[in-house]
Amino acid sequence: MSWWLPWLRPRMGWVGGALWVFLAGPCEAAESVRGKQPEPLPVTQSPTTHAGFSLVPLSESGISFTNMLSVARAAANHNFMNGSGVALGDFDGDGLCDIYLCSLTGKNALYQNLGGWRFRNVAVEAGVEGGGRVSTGAAFADLNGDGRLDLVVTACGGPNSVYWNQGKGAFREAVLPPGEVMRTGSTSVAFADIDGDGDLDVYVANYGEISVLRSGGMPATRKVNGKDEVIGRFRHRIRIRDDGKMVEYGEPDVLYRNDGQGGFVPVPWTGGAFLDEDGRPLASSPWDFGLAVMFRDINGDGFPDLYVCNDFQTPDRIWINDGRGVFRALPRLALRQTSNFSMSVDFADVDRDGHFDFFLADMLSRSHVLRMVQADGNERLPHPIGEIEDRPQVRQNSLMRARGDGTFSALARSSGLQASDWTWSSVFLDVDLDGFEDLLIGNGHMFDAQDLDGVDRSRAVGRGVPGESLKKLEAYPELKTPNFAFRNRGDLTFEERGMAWGFHSTEVSHGMALGDLDGDGDLDVVVNVLNAPPLVYRNDAGGARVAVKLRGRGGNTSGIGARIVVRGGAVPFQSQEMIAGGRYLSGDEAKRVFAAGVARGSMTIEVFWRSGAASKVESVLPGHLYEIEEPAEAGSRSGRSLSAVPASVPFFEDWTGRVGQRHEESLFNDFERQPALIHRFSQLGPGVAVADLNGDAHDDLFLGGGRGGRALLFQGDGAGSFQAVALSGIWTNLTDDVLGLALGMGDGEAPMLAALLSNYESPPGSPARVLGWHPKLQLDRAMPLEMGAGVVPATLATADMDGDGDLDLFVGGRLKWGRYPEPVPSWLYRWEGDAWRLDREWKDQHGSGSMVSAALWSDLNVDGFPELVLASDWGPVRVFANERGKLKEATEDWGLGGPHGRWNSVCSADLDGDGLMDLVAGNWGANTPWTASPAHPMELVYGDFDGNGQFDLVEAQWEPSLNAMVPLRNLQWMSQAIPMARSRFATHRDYGKASLSQVLGDWAPGAGKAWVSTLETTAWLNRRGKFEPLKLPPPAQWAPVFGISASDFNGDGLLDLFLAENFFAMRPEDGRLDAGTGLLLFGIGRGEMRAASSEETGLRVYGEQRGCAVADWDEDGRPDLAVAQNAAAVRVFRNAAGKPGLRVRFAGPRRNPSALGLSARLRHGDTWGPRQEVRGGGGSLSQDSTILVFPQPSPPSAIQVVWPGGRVMEGALPAGAREIRINEEGKIEKLR
Repeated sequence: MSWWLPWLRPRMGWVGGALWVFLAGPCEAAESVRGKQPEPLPVTQSPTTHAGFSLVPLSESGISFTNMLSVARAAANHNFMNGSGVALGDFDGDGLCDIYLCSLTGKNALYQNLGGWRFRNVAVEAGVEGGGRVSTGAAFADLNGDGRLDLVVTACGGPNSVYWNQGKGAFREAVLPPGEVMRTGSTSVAFADIDGDGDLDVYVANYGEISVLRSGGMPATRKVNGKDEVIGRFRHRIRIRDDGKMVEYGEPDVLYRNDGQGGFVPVPWTGGAFLDEDGRPLASSPWDFGLAVMFRDINGDGFPDLYVCNDFQTPDRIWINDGRGVFRALPRLALRQTSNFSMSVDFADVDRDGHFDFFLADMLSRSHVLRMVQADGNERLPHPIGEIEDRPQVRQNSLMRARGDGTFSALARSSGLQASDWTWSSVFLDVDLDGFEDLLIGNGHMFDAQDLDGVDRSRAVGRGVPGESLKKLEAYPELKTPNFAFRNRGDLTFEERGMAWGFHSTEVSHGMALGDLDGDGDLDVVVNVLNAPPLVYRNDAGGARVAVKLRGRGGNTSGIGARIVVRGGAVPFQSQEMIAGGRYLSGDEAKRVFAAGVARGSMTIEVFWRSGAASKVESVLPGHLYEIEEPAEAGSRSGRSLSAVPASVPFFEDWTGRVGQRHEESLFNDFERQPALIHRFSQLGPGVAVADLNGDAHDDLFLGGGRGGRALLFQGDGAGSFQAVALSGIWTNLTDDVLGLALGMGDGEAPMLAALLSNYESPPGSPARVLGWHPKLQLDRAMPLEMGAGVVPATLATADMDGDGDLDLFVGGRLKWGRYPEPVPSWLYRWEGDAWRLDREWKDQHGSGSMVSAALWSDLNVDGFPELVLASDWGPVRVFANERGKLKEATEDWGLGGPHGRWNSVCSADLDGDGLMDLVAGNWGANTPWTASPAHPMELVYGDFDGNGQFDLVEAQWEPSLNAMVPLRNLQWMSQAIPMARSRFATHRDYGKASLSQVLGDWAPGAGKAWVSTLETTAWLNRRGKFEPLKLPPPAQWAPVFGISASDFNGDGLLDLFLAENFFAMRPEDGRLDAGTGLLLFGIGRGEMRAASSEETGLRVYGEQRGCAVADWDEDGRPDLAVAQNAAAVRVFRNAAGKPGLRVRFAGPRRNPSALGLSARLRHGDTWGPRQEVRGGGGSLSQDSTILVFPQPSPPSAIQVVWPGGRVMEGALPAGAREIRINEEGKIEKLR
């Protein structure tokens, strides 16, 4: 690629047993080298081979520093307990990385590296002691382009200072901004060239000079228009809500633009440099609790963007830079949630796909006991219905995986990173040099202000008593939890290895920074702790590595903002970015290290500079430090691709605008009827149906409605356009949710549409109803069906189960009002004469025993009599074998009795192409608040413990530290659900140490219990009477799965799957489950699947996806999609890239005109393609088109059809046909 300039060629020699590398640069072409060579840099090999760290003894290092904070000072200003940081860098230019440590109460220290892990404090000589202030953050950076590292130090209460490096170990102090002492509570600092002028600009995060309310302060107020309003010094920081409660806020951060003359000019928040999501200038400054800030290229355009971590209720700010220093808020849908108490952030390409992911640190504990003891800290409100573009804050860490299209998925729970205790610093570092960056965590707190027992003790301190704030603070226990090291397994999951890696100190750890303190080519770690000496860790990694330093041009001498890519090392692709500052209160040395692994070929280093220039080094050798100089030519960013995965044209086109309607949903308080419900059940719809409902030979689209809304019908014209049809009568102002949809009886031309009108939101005792709609028969009414009182059904499915030519109906019972999760009955209706009538034999034998989420009829043994398959909540996927119209439970026989799940949906598809229908069942996935395994199932214990007529619920999981099942919820929550629980335990800590049986006590013997052994969405391959589990790709577990559609979307002869994802109606404290955008799994053979990215597919559905259906809207032989969302637009997608297949219509008997229950497959030479079925309902509440699209990887010669009742027909296909019709006599008609 011609824009890669220059080529840098190493010249090597041996000096003192170490390999030295000389790099020449820059150059205009490979054969023309010019420019000054850098000084030789030694790289030595570590004597150890294991991964991990050794704590360097202070007696050897000479470091005698302690960041002290007394309890009295902490009580006077809680913000002091946020600690201080550390800066690493070679300030004196001797090639050794030095250490600068900030102090809250004493003098800061600058430890000059003498080599051999010996250090000397030279802060006084250098002039950087910073005495007389509360120093918080620090970072080194060359701010004037003279090649020497300057130092920025922030303070709580001011002043913030720039120490200009004068050379020879001396600094000159200047106040930031010049001539003004800002009395702010400044914390972290970060540097970047925001405007492309070649020098580094500065961002300072501010938290608050003093903690007002938490330190017992009471600001002055006055009445303004009848409302209380804070006046005086804290008028901007304290706001009074409508309910009279005071809420504290932080302070505005400051972005300083470097004028290139040694000055820094504050950039106004409201001057046009900061724009909201819609591109409008901000109207006011954000008053946030700023803790950490980092410049990183978030969207991959080469410009430094900005992530600001904010505490408490103040939201994180993510600003995207246009390259000229104008920042626009990240689009609303790009990031669906953040952590609640965001303490720090770091970025890394965690999965090595070429896109930077990021981690946010919060305060959720890994200890069950502490989780039960610690309060949430913020009020939680139910998620607003239909709100997709908001960004809720969740009390847990966040791991945000970049999808490659500028958006992110929240994967902390599935990755194992959701909890790391009261975390301050978070740093990605490849500790074991396997090519995947691991995560280091520093945590702890002087006092655990979340401790609920401490809250009780603190409240007992009288107001106005002498030493009130001190006594209140001392009511809380200290929080000394170990630091953590999480090893990256390479599959977006992590395992904790802190003890094994020697990184598990229990000191309260604040600022953390990386630097190569011994020059061996790996990065060591320094942690500034509270009331104890700093932690200095030697990195003992023995693996092969390549170290990189940059020599930038102009004022950016360290190449800050450049992206470094290594190809051909331990993994095919590694990338990192050179940063300055950006750590929590801290800053790294400007050096990056990559895992070289076992040499398998040539390694290359590519550098993409902030200026737009690019460099490439080939034939890179392990065990070397490469110092790469920026070329003079700026270059162009056009065509620049840093991704490890090649870009592709999106598979689907978004045709949503051609429909332009949304599902309507009304708020319903599920918790009034059963306060302890684990989530709301009132937002399970809608379903979507595709069928030729008006008999014009084109598929139409029907969308179910919510309570108070209306159902929607759109008539298709076969060319991709839709015409809205106004429905009347029962379909408008619905009394409850329309859930399941399926085709029913017909008139010989068009079928009836059957719709299940739920009774969940109706007054107790109200019946559920099945509605029928048929325009030609003028049918628009509720059909009388006998159902049990008090039971809420949720799904229906139709089929000719007995081969008599008409359609039978199954209605699945979901739950009973106020008694979830008690098993409830389901109903089977046979068509007799002119109506569906209850099959009492079924009712007596099989009609109870589960909660059915979804149902379908599928001919699992290809005998023409479809089996009934049920997805159960808190149970198995059940199979009822069809013995010529008689149903018999066969779940165990088919091998499905073991895995109990919270199954939301079920779909059948011939995934491996063997002519047998396999199964896929949607579950809640691995990215939820719950965990379950066959060895340790999750339990839901239930019973009317307080005698109020409603079931109380206790979620329980296995806790290894107690070797027992324990409640998932804390005592506060349990007391609201079961008031008597509070009296059983004197303290929250006692409750946290109790097992489930101890919590339940006398209630346990009479309690019911439901359990699940898996939460994974699962596929099973049909092995002729037995199902064999098939593991789906990890992305299938990142969000709950509801609708499932199967078709060969790319036309390669292998069936693919679409999974409809997300669920927002969780309990407020659990956060919404929103990591999905609709997942397409491509079949790759033998039933195996490959997950496609949204960038590849073009499918981006951000709401609560529910039912989905396959159709061919424009009749081009490519299967398209419709995806329903709860309280949001129905999404319609056109398949634009698949290979066209053969469209086949089936004409069944008069009562079953669409031939529901039929299956067919094509023959290609000597092989048969995958079998497909025409079904009535199924998946999740929805109806696929009855026009099947068969793939044609090669020209087909014949088709085999198995009709309901078992009749098998095989016939030759007309040459060149694109669409055919087959009637029940077997006649094949070419339509086009």
